[in-house]
Amino acid sequence: MHLLLVTPFLPPRIGGIERHSENLIREFVKSPGSEITVLTSNNPRWPVQERNYPRNVKIIQLRSVTLFGRLPIPLVTLSNFRKLRELRKRNFDRLIVQSHLFPISTISALIMQKVPSKIWINHGSGYITMGSNIVQTVEKFYENLQARIMSRRMNGFIAVSKDAATWISSIVKQNFACVPNGVPAELIVQRQTFPVIKGQISLLFVSRLLPGKGGIEAIKILEKLIEREAGEGAYSLTVIGEGSEEEEMQAYATSKQLPVIFLGALNHDVVIEQMRKCDVFIYPSKYPEGFPTVILEAIASGLLIASTSPAGLEVFIETASCIYGQESELASLLSHILMKPIQIINMIQSTQVLLRVNYTWDSIVKELTNPR
Repeated sequence: MHLLLVTPFLPPRIGGIERHSENLIREFVKSPGSEITVLTSNNPRWPVQERNYPRNVKIIQLRSVTLFGRLPIPLVTLSNFRKLRELRKRNFDRLIVQSHLFPISTISALIMQKVPSKIWINHGSGYITMGSNIVQTVEKFYENLQARIMSRRMNGFIAVSKDAATWISSIVKQNFACVPNGVPAELIVQRQTFPVIKGQISLLFVSRLLPGKGGIEAIKILEKLIEREAGEGAYSLTVIGEGSEEEEMQAYATSKQLPVIFLGALNHDVVIEQMRKCDVFIYPSKYPEGFPTVILEAIASGLLIASTSPAGLEVFIETASCIYGQESELASLLSHILMKPIQIINMIQSTQVLLRVNYTWDSIVKELTNPR
């Protein structure tokens, strides 16, 4: 099979769609006779190294300008035009487009109509949250327009969670199948012990540090835990990521004299190393998440999960193998469960069993590439 994958960015840039695309590429090319072409945007800050991929992976990068730090706009250049013209001439068995949010998505949907199987994967469960009402109105108009173009030009529709499928189906009136997000099976590392002294527990937050993603809230959860456990030692919080909220987070942690370590943006391998050094992953996000890859990676790394985002986590919540609640509840819920290290180990092992059975890329790639 010759697959054309369209994605706004690839690693080393950090993000959920980037990880989803990387995992899809790595797993797909293991199949004999497979070939994949990736259409993406260039990013001088996070340059993609094609030599890091197997020989049956070809990467085409469009010269782009990135707005708001996350919206790549392809430039009208002769080089870009030639790349798209040559791409259009090639024969592909399947087109997979990551998200409707990006101009590169609708461009590919419009020019690659001769591809017999055209799959659109939705990664969100709501409109992107913007600052002002005017900007939010413009964003909704743009997102609706992009989604309608995709719905008319694609013939296969997938979402990474039930929440993501329900939301996007309400906009474009298409039936979206659910093919969940996942992790490579080899990433799963079993955990045997958990700290028995609550003051020795290390918390972790990994995300883009943007309003709504939960960065400030994560620090406030740490603050509440320390207040609740006065005299029993100090918790610590490690923050990985960067973004517009970083300075505010640092200022708050400093003003409250909280033990927060900011590591900035790290390569993925280093992020996984840091995960395996921590105990609890907190994710108090208000963002319209689809199924956060970073939560699945934290489960694979043996962390206890405490999240306010239910998207994709239904099976973990139903089996009580992770902590789920409102932001105001997480500190109390954590404080209660952290008195029971044996129960925590059982919870972590339960999440990893569910992860291995339902959310690994060896099975996910089969669903994405099987005939539809």
